[in-house]
Amino acid sequence: MCAPATGRRRRVHRPIDPMKRLPALVLLAGFLAACNDSTTTGGPGDGAAAPAQDAGAAPADAVQDLAASSEATLAAVRAALEAEDVPGAERLCRDRLSREPGDALIAEALVDIYLNLGAGDLARERIEQTLAANPEACRMHFYSGLLHGRKGRLAEAEAAFRKAEACGVSSADLEYNLAVLDHNAGDNARSIERLRALNADYPEWSNVRRELARALVTAGDEASLAEAQVLLDVLSAETADDWRVWQLLGLHSEALGDLPAAKEYFTEALRVGQNPPDAEDDYVRVSRAMIDAGMGEMVETREANTDMPPVSAGMQQRWDEARRKKEAAGSDGQPAEGEAGPPAPGDGAH
Repeated sequence: MCAPATGRRRRVHRPIDPMKRLPALVLLAGFLAACNDSTTTGGPGDGAAAPAQDAGAAPADAVQDLAASSEATLAAVRAALEAEDVPGAERLCRDRLSREPGDALIAEALVDIYLNLGAGDLARERIEQTLAANPEACRMHFYSGLLHGRKGRLAEAEAAFRKAEACGVSSADLEYNLAVLDHNAGDNARSIERLRALNADYPEWSNVRRELARALVTAGDEASLAEAQVLLDVLSAETADDWRVWQLLGLHSEALGDLPAAKEYFTEALRVGQNPPDAEDDYVRVSRAMIDAGMGEMVETREANTDMPPVSAGMQQRWDEARRKKEAAGSDGQPAEGEAGPPAPGDGAH
């Protein structure tokens, strides 16, 4: 600008969904709008070429002319994008960068265009070229983190995001990804601090609310769980198709000691997410806890649920293990030594 209650390392969201972008914003909108008052008002192409300079111009004047040319090009790029002329916007950026390869502002515009087009290789090439020409183009580290996150290279993504932060980059997207990284690293308090600030500034950003709820559940104290409950009540009504919300409801119920409710929520997470591994681990953990407490039996409950999606290989292995445990109890239905007996009629997660 996060680990679950089980202590598991949380994936950086793909932008890191990653490591995740502001859903209501086009990436270019933020910094283009910020330049609106200082850019020229001419149409596309006006002022795109570098202004002529006197042979005897002072260095300060040359820098000022360079900045003016950059802003003029950016104004032209913005006009092209507003006209939905993406090739024209890319051409303007590339033309400018062919003359000034270290122009960070125009490089950011071009990388954003490539990211929106899904052209990761072109974005990576431009990032490397820009940093080679201008090591102080700090936002390139942020973009590098996004690209690493999309490829699942979480260690590299973290290094790039941390470098962007140390370099002075400030943006909501970076703060979000840093909050996820803080949670992964065990700095839950810092993660909550970042996410609360983001939630105050962007109250409609559902991913922020979800990850804030996750960090609060991890905190586990009464006040944090109550705050998480408010967030999860809203999220479950607004984003019922997000399996992570159902998973969080399960983790929240588990933290409160309500294992049957937790199991039901994890079941919904499995159904909505088509058996995501994290939800499978949660489901198995809580089901085993219920077996040990004599509250229910995992295998029959899952197999009888015809709404469940096809099981993964990992879940099948866990089922096989549960069956072996059940068979070890003996064919007469009496538990083996040290084993919990079968639940009484009516017991279970309903």
